[in-house]
Amino acid sequence: MLIKAENVPEILNYIYWFLPGSEHIRRTCNYHVQNYTMIPTNRGKKHLLMINGYTYSQKNLTKYYYCSKKDSGCKARVILGCEGNIVRACYDHLHPPPKYVISPSGHYVKL
Repeated sequence: MLIKAENVPEILNYIYWFLPGSEHIRRTCNYHVQNYTMIPTNRGKKHLLMINGYTYSQKNLTKYYYCSKKDSGCKARVILGCEGNIVRACYDHLHPPPKYVISPSGHYVKL
């Protein structure tokens, strides 16, 4: 059973939870950013989502996106609604954002 943690500072709308008798704390983060960039990929129908310089890979062809550094253990993720608005997100990255530049033709190029 999860119990809401008391006397823990709330940071960026995180809600902290813990298991009684455990040192593990679970965080629920659900704050919203509405500005993002969709970057087409070379692989076809999928897109990268860029928010605050961080990129998110599209899961299959759904509205679910996970941090492009997921394989390195990053748990950041975003869910888009039917109209493209961000309905749920956790922006808790374990790494700095990747470096991209925009080419003269308007394409994003990863450095």
